[in-house]
Order: sequence, then C-alpha cells, then structure tokens
Amino acid sequence: MKALELLSRKTGVLLLVLLLATLGTVGGGRESHTAAAAASAKPYVYYVSNDVLYRVTTDGSETQKIAENFDGNGLDSTGKYLYFYYDDGMGIQRLSLSDPDALITSFLGDRNILFYLFEGPYLYFLDDTGHIYRTLADADDDSQLTLIADNADVNFRAFDVSGGRIYYNALKNNTTWVASRSRDGSGVIQWIAGGAIQKSKFIIPTLQVLTL
Repeated sequence: MKALELLSRKTGVLLLVLLLATLGTVGGGRESHTAAAAASAKPYVYYVSNDVLYRVTTDGSETQKIAENFDGNGLDSTGKYLYFYYDDGMGIQRLSLSDPDALITSFLGDRNILFYLFEGPYLYFLDDTGHIYRTLADADDDSQLTLIADNADVNFRAFDVSGGRIYYNALKNNTTWVASRSRDGSGVIQWIAGGAIQKSKFIIPTLQVLTL
C-alpha cells in the first residue's frame, strides 16, 4: 500500500506526517521513493514537533518519542528500524524502534550512497563506484550484502525493483543502456535499450497504455 507523506507548517510547529499502512511501510531514497513491502505490526503516523520526532498509532492510542533534534528526510520503517538520510550527507541513518536508548547510527558505514529503495525485506542501494547491492534491512551489520550489479551508470542513478527483476541504468561500451537483471543478482544482464531511465517512476513493468 502506498504511503502518504505530508509536510506542513501550522502555528509555528513543523509537522512531518508519515502514514504507514498496516501491511506496508514507506520507501525512500536520495532522489525519489518507492513503496516498501516490509511488514509492520501497527500503522503509525510519524511527526515532528519542536524538532522532536514522535510516532503515534493511527487511532491516537499510543505515542512514542523517537529522537530529539531530528532533521532527517525520507523516513522508511521496517518495524524494527527507522531509516532516513540527511540532506548534507550521503549515508543512510538508522535508529532502533525497540530500544529507547539506541543512538542514531550511519548504516553501512561511510559508503557514499547515491540512491536507495526498499523492496520487501531488502534494502537496495547504489554507491558512487557504480555497484548496486542489497541487504536485509533488519541486518545487524553489512555481512548480508549481496552484489546485484557492478556496471551501473552513476550519472543516472534511478532504479526500481519489480516483478522479480531490477531495472537500472548500466554502462555498456561506455554508453548508457537501460538494463535489467534478477533482483537477487543471479543470471545474465538483459540489455533493454540504449538510453537512460530518468526517474524510478519511469519504470512501469506492466501492460499499460500511457497517454501524454
């Protein structure tokens, strides 16, 4: 289910409202976002008041303080962790939602991450070396990293995962091509067309007729 994100100002208080569906969570990235399919036990609204991040169940029955002095963007929740990024940084930040004493940490260390998204229980990301990896979003460290592609074009960062495949921009003989591969990195690369995917929303791997 798609998530609803609302940013508004009211009476001097900044409200960042993020509605997480009962069976799905928000997906985020450096440049666009895709819905995540990770399960969540309860639906929550995340909001910021006086620079403090909270979450509250959609019926208003439970409120939890998450972090003080919060200035992150692109919230994504797996139920176990909250992911986000800073506008002035390239890493993915992570915070435990079950440990009230947990500190915000830079997930995957100091990797220069250009684009990322969530699909099912996995986090996919592109780094500045042109490598696309995936890892279990709830993994404790980077030991679960799997290389999906090593020929991505970092000048066209958007990619998407759908129908069991990843669609991304790849370099072939120093030329940008739209390519796809199994989402787990197995099998051969399928070269679809010369050109580039501009945004992940350009990828619609279903039979549809689009009228411009």
